[in-house]
Amino acid sequence: MMFELKQVVIELDYRGIVPVNDAVGARIHCLRGRIWITEQGSAADVVLEAGESYEISRDGIAIVQALREARVALRAPGVPLAGAALAERLREALQPRLRECVALSLGASVLSPRYHARNPAA
Repeated sequence: MMFELKQVVIELDYRGIVPVNDAVGARIHCLRGRIWITEQGSAADVVLEAGESYEISRDGIAIVQALREARVALRAPGVPLAGAALAERLREALQPRLRECVALSLGASVLSPRYHARNPAA
């Protein structure tokens, strides 16, 4: 049986290591903690904090090591970040409400006429 993994999430203890072989284009996401990445044949190493990501630039071995306890997501090349489309739709849907909330905090006089039409008491 053959499995094709698109993304895997790994919990790493302090100084835990994950070797990644021949994965050019794969993306490494630091979900929690801090990680260090070094690639075979590259003079530059990378340190990622929670929320940051890095794309593997060459084939060979890349080593991911936790500089403290960490959670890491390894995503195959070409696979979109899970939830990115949903997050964009939510942002688009909530942006008008966010503007209204900000306007309310500044005073009703700065609200758009469309807001006043929907809320005559404002």
